[in-house]
Amino acid sequence: MKQELGSKEEELLERKAYLDQELARLTKELQNLEESERGLDRFDEGHHFLAPDIVAEDLHSASLLDFSYNRKSFVKRMTDELTSEKQIVEIEKKEVERAKRKFRDFCSNHISDIKLQQMAAIGVEVKQTYQDINEFKKNMIIRIEKISNYANEHIRKSDEDLQLYINQIHTHLLTVVDGLKQIPKKTRVKVEDDWKQIFSFAIPEWQEEVGKMRIRDYIEWILGQLESDRFKTNEGSTDDGKVRKEIEMWLQSKQLLQIVLSNEVMKVNCRKVTNDNKVSTRSYSWEQSNVWSGGEKWSKNMTLFLGILNYVAEKKQHLEVNMKRHRAVILDNPFGKASSEHVLSPVFFVAEQLGFQIIALTAHAEGKFLQDYFPVIYSCRLRASIDANKKVMTKEKWLHHAYFQDHEPKTIERLGESEQLALFE
Repeated sequence: MKQELGSKEEELLERKAYLDQELARLTKELQNLEESERGLDRFDEGHHFLAPDIVAEDLHSASLLDFSYNRKSFVKRMTDELTSEKQIVEIEKKEVERAKRKFRDFCSNHISDIKLQQMAAIGVEVKQTYQDINEFKKNMIIRIEKISNYANEHIRKSDEDLQLYINQIHTHLLTVVDGLKQIPKKTRVKVEDDWKQIFSFAIPEWQEEVGKMRIRDYIEWILGQLESDRFKTNEGSTDDGKVRKEIEMWLQSKQLLQIVLSNEVMKVNCRKVTNDNKVSTRSYSWEQSNVWSGGEKWSKNMTLFLGILNYVAEKKQHLEVNMKRHRAVILDNPFGKASSEHVLSPVFFVAEQLGFQIIALTAHAEGKFLQDYFPVIYSCRLRASIDANKKVMTKEKWLHHAYFQDHEPKTIERLGESEQLALFE
C-alpha cells in the first residue's frame, strides 16, 4: 500500500510539474496576447480598424503561423505598416484638398452658368469615395456634353443669323453703289443729237469676301461698344435712347460704305458746259471744278444736287415716272451769280428729265432769263402809301402764254383764274 501511494505521489508530482509548466507557458502566451492587443488598441483610435464598416480579412497560412509564434513582432510589423500607410494617406488627403480648392477656383472663374458651377463645386465636396467621384465625373461629362452641344447649336444658329445679316448689308451696299453709278447717267444733257455725261463717279471696288469680313469685324466692334460702360447711366442701367442713337449712326449707309471701302475715297469728276453750249471733252476733278466761275460752280453743284435728290427720292417711294413732272423742289435764292444760258440750261434740262418742278424764291428782278425758265412768275413789291412810315405790298402774276399754248394748253385756263375762292364764303 505504501509503495502504491509513493508511486501515485510521484505520478501526481510529475503531473503537477507538467501543469505548472503549461500554466507558465499559457500565462506567457496570454501576456503576449494582451500586450499585442494593447499594442493594437493604441492604434485603433488613429486607424479605426475596429469600426463596424471594416471587413476582417483572414490571414493566410504563413501569416497565421508567424502570428502564432511571433505575435509581438507580427503586431509590431503590422502597426509600423499602418503608420507608414497613414502618413501616405495624410499626404494624399492634402493633395485631394488642394485639388478640390483648385477645382472650386476653376468652377468660379471659368463656369459662367451658376447652376452648373454650384453643381460641380458641391459634387466634389459631397462625394467621398473614388467610385462616387468617378460616377459624378461621368454624369458631369454627360451634362457638359449636352450643354456644349446646345451652346454649339446656338452659336451655329447665331452665326447663321449674323451671316445672313452681313449678306443683307453687303447686298444693300452693292445696291447703293449701283444706284450711285446711275446718277451720272440720269444727269446727262443733250447736245445736238448726242447725250453727254456731265459727271463720272470713281467708286473703289472690293472683293466680296473681304467686304463681308470688314462688315463682320465692324459688327463685332459695335457689339463690343454696346457691352462697354459708355452706355451706362449713373444708376447702372442702360441708356436705351443713347444706344438707339448710336446704332442708327453706326448703321447708316454712308458709314457702312466707308467700312467696306476701308475709308478709300469716292472721286467725282465733271465736265464743263462751255459758252457755246458744248460739253468739254476734258474731265475735271471736283477740287478743280471748285475754282470755276460762280455760275459754272452753281450749275454743276445744282445738277449734281438734283441727281442726288432724285436718287434719295427713288429709295424712299415709288415714283410716277410716266408723268412729265411728278415732284417739286423749292429753292431759296438759288441762282447767285448764275444767269447765263450755258450754266442755267443744263440744270433745268436735268430737272425736267428727272420730273422736277422747280419753284424758286429769288430777289432777281424780272428779266429774260427768268421768263425763259419760269412760265409762271409771282412778284411782290412794296409801294409807297399815304403814311410815310408804312408801305403797301402788291402782288402780281405773270404767265408765259406762249409756253403754255405750245406745251400745256389746258393748264393756262386754270392758271388764268384771278383767285381761288375761300372755303366758307
